[in-house]
Amino acid sequence: MADSKTRILHLGDLHFWRIPYNPVRYLNKRLLGVGNLVVGGRARRFRQDLLPKLAVRIAELDCDWLLLSGDVSSTALPAEFQATRSLIEPLTPRIRAGVRIVPGNHDCYLGKASEADEFARHLGPALGPVKRFQAEVIEDRALLLSVNATTSNGMGSHGSLSEHLLQAFADALATHRTAERVIILCHFPQEHPAGIIHRERGAQLLGGERLLPILAADGRPTLWLHGHHHYRWIYGSPTAPNLVYLNGGAPALRRSGDLPDLGFHEIDFADGFAVRTHRFDHAAQSWKQRAVELPRPGAHEALGAWN
Repeated sequence: MADSKTRILHLGDLHFWRIPYNPVRYLNKRLLGVGNLVVGGRARRFRQDLLPKLAVRIAELDCDWLLLSGDVSSTALPAEFQATRSLIEPLTPRIRAGVRIVPGNHDCYLGKASEADEFARHLGPALGPVKRFQAEVIEDRALLLSVNATTSNGMGSHGSLSEHLLQAFADALATHRTAERVIILCHFPQEHPAGIIHRERGAQLLGGERLLPILAADGRPTLWLHGHHHYRWIYGSPTAPNLVYLNGGAPALRRSGDLPDLGFHEIDFADGFAVRTHRFDHAAQSWKQRAVELPRPGAHEALGAWN
């Protein structure tokens, strides 16, 4: 590459939604999800019609990697997965290395193996492999660990790191010692800033607390890219001093009547991790970006609203 930087773009919860017309689709948890879309107003808050603006911006940035941290759908309908593919697949010629995507709890909405198969069938061929765990070294400088932590949880929305996945992390970290830093792509975070998330939405990565000492012992600078909570932030882990969480939020979500800012993150690691956050200014009809400092352990910065 002519540029010494490796540019990574991170997208959070896109939450494409569709209203199914087949009544059989409603004979399960999906009835509540569609009710939330229609009656609860979720469909009005998630402005999927604005996402093509986001796609144009991604194409302009000509990145090396595009990483999606899950919940691209709302109720795991094939049409929602196809909408994601239709948005992202045309961008792939402008993405030099590849696209990686992990599912979120909404992408496995009913907790069925068939949903995971649908996710992989619709998105895998176009956007890259969809595996339970995958370790890749980027440019001999960073170790990318993509993990599917979704699990069958009935009416819940949590994830889980099994003993097998924890061992996969430990093995990958031990094997790829030459990489200077680590990037984790997982829908769920293990920790989150205090006072933002309702208690019942808190510790939702079961078994994740056992990963933190593994990461701390590894010692390399580690960036955990996630979504799940619809607020963009950067947060220094109070448990593992070398770990920073970067929340992609929900680009198409409008809050308090404002249009969604279509925000996402840009990361490069020519000299350590450098993070920039992007948002769309609807009044000026232009994109704005700014650099973000990595916080100290226990500190965080909200990235969803700035001038």
